Amino acid sequence: MKERHSKYEKIAEVPMFDPAANAEGSTNSMFHGNTTGLIDMIDQQITPDFYQKHTEKMFANMWHPTKYPVTSDTKIYHTLTEVEKESFKKALSHLTSLDSLQVHNLPRIAAKIRYPEIAGVLAFQEMQESLHSFSYAYIYNSLFTKEEAREIRDMIKTDPVMRERAIKLKDAYTALDGDTVEGMLKILLTNIVLEAVMFYSIFNFFFYLKYRGKMINVATVIAWIKKDEVTHIDVFADILNKFKQDYPDVWDEEFIVNFLIEQTKTESKYSSYIIDRRIPGFSPENIEMYTKHRMNKVFRLLDIGTKFENVQNPFLHLERVGNVSDGEEVNASSTETSIFEAHSINYFDPAIKIKDYKEFLNAE
Repeated sequence: MKERHSKYEKIAEVPMFDPAANAEGSTNSMFHGNTTGLIDMIDQQITPDFYQKHTEKMFANMWHPTKYPVTSDTKIYHTLTEVEKESFKKALSHLTSLDSLQVHNLPRIAAKIRYPEIAGVLAFQEMQESLHSFSYAYIYNSLFTKEEAREIRDMIKTDPVMRERAIKLKDAYTALDGDTVEGMLKILLTNIVLEAVMFYSIFNFFFYLKYRGKMINVATVIAWIKKDEVTHIDVFADILNKFKQDYPDVWDEEFIVNFLIEQTKTESKYSSYIIDRRIPGFSPENIEMYTKHRMNKVFRLLDIGTKFENVQNPFLHLERVGNVSDGEEVNASSTETSIFEAHSINYFDPAIKIKDYKEFLNAE
């Protein structure tokens, strides 16, 4: 019989090493129970292959941004419209903020979780998030002077809308109730929203530029980042579903649905601020629909069921340009051929996109 836990029950950090704990079967839930503290993969308690499943996908994605000559996009950058340049800068600063938060956040989560296989996977994810942070710096330094790069990076601090959003997200990760079971549920939910929703409209902005034959190497780096983020969605879906098993008395579906719906509203509004509505195809209405489409995926992964009806993906053609198709998103990293091994990363034929592109320009 599962031990009952209150949502207000406190959570302590995992000991670095406790020789008095029994390694086998000593952990009775995600955040409670005795544990040696050893990162022991002999008895994985989520699924027998949790660590293997997720790290194999992450290993399959191994890449480095310096393989892609982003400096070759410098001349193209200067041909962008002023509206495109402004959204480009905001988008880069926004993405930098998200991955930076994860580098700090993931170890804090791992420190509370008593399943060693989760700690191992989150350590691997943290490495990927730090690579993403380096990738943005690589883009900054390839396209801009140091002074310009720092100014763009710091938009997350100097732009009042972006600053407010970043502070609220930081507060969600460091809330005073974060050391309770309910607080950790909120943090885990915020994580899956970040990994599955917050990045994606912004990714599509870069794929829009590639769609128009611009900033192709930048878009290639962003597509690799997206491919990593897709694997992170799976990780947190598995963690949350295990939370539901371990803490059924705390798993309040009505609260979770309301939490995710509120996040959908916030992210729709914020992404519409980052991507200027004067950019063809990126209306607030399209971005809202896309955000609902993304959040429906989260609902399904948590076995809650779709909550937004009559929602389609208005940016499917842009996701295809990003080399991860809509139907492959969750398991894209399981393919044996890298997404850029099968196609030239510098080749772009606009003729094959004319039909889709006309539909994109005419979209409401």
